[in-house]
Amino acid sequence: MSRLYILCLSQLEIRSHQITLYHRTGLARHCLVEVRLPDGPLIADPFYGLYYTDETGRPIDLERLQSGATPRFASLPHSDRTAYPPNEYYDFVFTLSKTANWTMSWCRRQAYHFLTAVTRGGIDRLRLPVILEWPQVLLGAILTLTIGAMEVLAWVLW
Repeated sequence: MSRLYILCLSQLEIRSHQITLYHRTGLARHCLVEVRLPDGPLIADPFYGLYYTDETGRPIDLERLQSGATPRFASLPHSDRTAYPPNEYYDFVFTLSKTANWTMSWCRRQAYHFLTAVTRGGIDRLRLPVILEWPQVLLGAILTLTIGAMEVLAWVLW
């Protein structure tokens, strides 16, 4: 749902990025969207129809979430929800929020450790371009580069 929301906002020329919420167990659990509006960023949960605010009702951004702000929830237009369902699934640790799900596989976890060291933690706030929300584009780019590299290698070796 979040990926579709990001792609739709992109068509309206509104910048937005994914935020991944992590559970108290350390596993990635839920995706949000950070929308860049003219008057500032807003974190929205398109699945539950919520947006995140601080204690004064002002929208918060990823950095505030990561720094320990306790979010409050408000309803997006056309939604009547004001909170997540009362369930342990939603025991999020908001300070662990990142811009990607780094727990999906062993390779991602290793890449995360490397990138965390290289960027001194900046990887947790790296907003990805919307084109990477299309997995088939990323796969196509990787395949094209691989085939190109193989052709160059074959040309050099022959």
